[in-house]
Amino acid sequence: GGSPIAGAAGNTPPSDPPQGNSGGAGSVRSAPFPTNDEAGGGGGGATAAGSNASGATGGNGGAGAPNNITGTATTYAGGGGGGTADNPGGSGGAGGGGAGGDDPSSAGVAGTANTGGGGGGAGANAHPVLSGAGGSGIVIARAPTSGINFTASPGTNTITFVANPSSPSGVDQVATFTTSGNFGIADGDATGFFLADYLVVGGGGGSGSVSAGPTSKGGGGGAGGYRTSGYGPSPLQGSSLVLSPGPYSITVGGGGPASCSVPVGNGSPSSF
Repeated sequence: GGSPIAGAAGNTPPSDPPQGNSGGAGSVRSAPFPTNDEAGGGGGGATAAGSNASGATGGNGGAGAPNNITGTATTYAGGGGGGTADNPGGSGGAGGGGAGGDDPSSAGVAGTANTGGGGGGAGANAHPVLSGAGGSGIVIARAPTSGINFTASPGTNTITFVANPSSPSGVDQVATFTTSGNFGIADGDATGFFLADYLVVGGGGGSGSVSAGPTSKGGGGGAGGYRTSGYGPSPLQGSSLVLSPGPYSITVGGGGPASCSVPVGNGSPSSF
């Protein structure tokens, strides 16, 4: 017997708009021993909390947030699913969350790279570690092309162009950073500054198991922090950035590692 294990709090440190949601609670073993009636809760996502585990069923990861800043609708920052024993693990939240592990496969699925998805929790008999690592984050900036020129390095980061009828030039440029690098801006506008929209997603949390034993199931990792302007669900939108020419350093946070220690691996922050 015992009490359910509470999920971790989301939106920590607090921000407005909020950058995440809480994880779901895990379930505990039912008497008499032995039973497999326990499972991990789902990790919190950008738009929804992780689901509580129910008996031997792992909680689903919380849903992430859809965003079309690149011109293509993509969902980011989904929570990882909780691990379990005999039943299927919890599903990963939309937005790159990894599914939870179960018996006999046991392995939790890693969060998807460059979505900030949380890792799926390990199932029973999951040692050595078979939990899912968190997915890495992403940084994106978008602005009109009129008088402004974006560059991005190293070469894995890209500049693309998207039609926008409301833009002065009819076209916006989009700088996408899937790894840390340098963001160059040349502005020929006489004012010397302009407005740009952004999407910043931190690395998702890794999952694991509470202890190295055959009965330990891991909760799903929480999604990376999610901040944006101009695109995506309106309650999560902040204000556009006022930028001026010059180089900017971009950090893309790595996903948290899978682990059987407490606490498990946190994802790293992304920054613009």
